Amino acid sequence: MVFCCLEKCNSLREVSVGILGLSGKEETVRINHFPKKSTLADTSKGRKVEFFEEIYNNLLKKYSFVLSNSRIEIALGKRSK
Repeated sequence: MVFCCLEKCNSLREVSVGILGLSGKEETVRINHFPKKSTLADTSKGRKVEFFEEIYNNLLKKYSFVLSNSRIEIALGKRSK
């Protein structure tokens, strides 16, 4: 989720290609396994928008000190629409 937000991914294809680019850096990004696009789609299929909204908002609160002010303003602007 953090990866999707920081990389401004708009589709599962963008997420899977971006994650593929991290191959060999699993230890650095602390991920044991990189999921494939179909796995991401199957996992997300039954979840409601509110589930992702809650995760996004919690991550934004937790890591806002790392993000630039303009990025937080953009994120909050999207949330208020």
